[in-house]
Amino acid sequence: MISEGRSIHITVSIGVAEFPQSKVETAEDLLDAADRALYRAKEAGRNMVCA
Repeated sequence: MISEGRSIHITVSIGVAEFPQSKVETAEDLLDAADRALYRAKEAGRNMVCA
């Protein structure tokens, strides 16, 4: 990506969770599972997708 004549490097980390799953019973559980997956993606070096 180029902004104001400078090159900018962008990374994306994504956390994914699925429903139904045995450990996911509520919408809050689903969001918590996706959030945990997001932080695993970030800890693994960013620019990743983790489920």
